[in-house]
Amino acid sequence: MIALLQAPLRHKSVVLSFGYRQEIEFIRDTHIGLLDWLQAQQSYPRFYWCSRDGELEIAAAGATERFTSLMSAQAFIQRFRETDCQPILVGGVPFPGTHEVSSEAGPGPADRLASLTDPEETNIFRVRFLAHQGPNKVSKSSSGGTLTGIAGLTGGEFMSPEQRAQRSDLPALHCRRDLPELPHWSELVDKVLHPESLISCPKVVLARQSRFALPRPVSAFALLKRWHQAEHRTIPFLMQLAPDSSFLGCTPERLYQRRSREITTEALAGTVRNCPLGGGAGVSELRSDIKIHRENFLVQDYIERQLMSLCETTQVNPFADVVELKHIQHLRKSMTGYLHPEIQDEGILNALHPTPAIGGAPKDLALRFIAEHEPFQRGWYAGAIGYMSADETEFSVAIRSALIQSETIDFYAGAGIVAGSEPIAEWLELESKIASVLALFDPDDSVPCL
Repeated sequence: MIALLQAPLRHKSVVLSFGYRQEIEFIRDTHIGLLDWLQAQQSYPRFYWCSRDGELEIAAAGATERFTSLMSAQAFIQRFRETDCQPILVGGVPFPGTHEVSSEAGPGPADRLASLTDPEETNIFRVRFLAHQGPNKVSKSSSGGTLTGIAGLTGGEFMSPEQRAQRSDLPALHCRRDLPELPHWSELVDKVLHPESLISCPKVVLARQSRFALPRPVSAFALLKRWHQAEHRTIPFLMQLAPDSSFLGCTPERLYQRRSREITTEALAGTVRNCPLGGGAGVSELRSDIKIHRENFLVQDYIERQLMSLCETTQVNPFADVVELKHIQHLRKSMTGYLHPEIQDEGILNALHPTPAIGGAPKDLALRFIAEHEPFQRGWYAGAIGYMSADETEFSVAIRSALIQSETIDFYAGAGIVAGSEPIAEWLELESKIASVLALFDPDDSVPCL
């Protein structure tokens, strides 16, 4: 999926749509955000992403052109590198599928961008309508036609606050089904922890899909708003390629950020549940637990080695910090580097994605275990979501995510299995990771699945 903006992003709210340019700027209405704008669009695909600090917010709708690979998208960016019209491409990279776990040379996992319904299909779009939010303004543009105001962009009217409140009610969730279920989960954890397995593959990140039936359709836009309000220290995102399928989430994890040749990334691994009594008990456990530090080090070591091949210089923050969310806390180690001049985002994505934070270590063996044993296809879950351009790029890791389809909603969560892991404890960690979003749904009329 591709959104075209004119750089610099963070200094002026300007939007460029290829072949035709027209812009509208207006003081931001407190009742009209970019998610409201995007929801009012009639065109698909629809895409939304907001940086962790809230400094950059992008929404895009409709497609006029499709690229077939990350390689061709990178080539498109390079064509305009020395011009005043530098495009920004917005979209995602899926978690690698079964066919991509071979250690033989070949295209990296970042060379494929997946659709929601078929994780093996490449879908990169040049969008028809786009909106970008700066500190005080919103700019919108179209690839054709005359833009005379908000209605001209939306193809319809914005909902009133009362209408939005009506649409934002989230129903009860019915008929839960976990893949894998707890007995199968315990078997998989035991397989990873077998002494012979740990020698060759000391970490595998196992994931679970929790599917619920929906008594009525759910608005992905309403859910994302409520979710981000509950987890405001995260990066919200949404991809909707068709009216009946939406992938969305609020992720705490950045894959990497690039500003010119400067790159920033992080090892986010190691989790504890928040102590109900408070008092910093969780932080103390994160900083002292040997298992947590082992899990985080495997991620840090992998990313650092990749950076050494990509960068002229690298630096690892000697001190880990703690990412505090509503129900859990993570250990994070930050890293920076100065890239070799020939390195482009295609190479960075292929080198970093997926990190051991979402796959395991070593990468090839962990991905092979996941492909052979996990009872569902991850697709976009644990993929990379964000934007790329000649001057700057940022991708987030699509964890803490959900897939809404016409009659079901799937919630995804994963846990890093290393020496010292216990099946029940890891299962409870999965529950903590989806607790904040499950709490948004109405529990009053819940019914058991018979």
